[in-house]
Amino acid sequence: MTYMKRDDVPVDDGEIAVELETGDVVALKCDRTVDRGNVLFVGSARAVKEDGSAVLGADGKPVERVYRHTDPRGPAADQIAKDVLMALIGEPTSEIVQWSAQMLIDVNIRQALALATINPGAFDASSVL
Repeated sequence: MTYMKRDDVPVDDGEIAVELETGDVVALKCDRTVDRGNVLFVGSARAVKEDGSAVLGADGKPVERVYRHTDPRGPAADQIAKDVLMALIGEPTSEIVQWSAQMLIDVNIRQALALATINPGAFDASSVL
């Protein structure tokens, strides 16, 4: 898995655009706030078109992921913010936080893009049984 920064894609303030090796473009950001002795990280990834508009799934909703993480280690805040962003695009993270494999799948925008093509509604069981 790889990605490349894209300065030519217009995204919202605080976001950066990256292109995945699949050709999908993703707008990323991670906000940090200090609350009650912890750093709260709120990372978001949203699939966008070349013009910065949202990619919509088969259900008509934007393809996006949001991840929130709280950590008391201020000195590690920069690395943890980077790891939140990396997790959102399905890239390897450092060993600072031991995230579960399931969590890494759940927040991964690549997973959201794969699921975005599934049509909502009842499954036609007669077509497979």
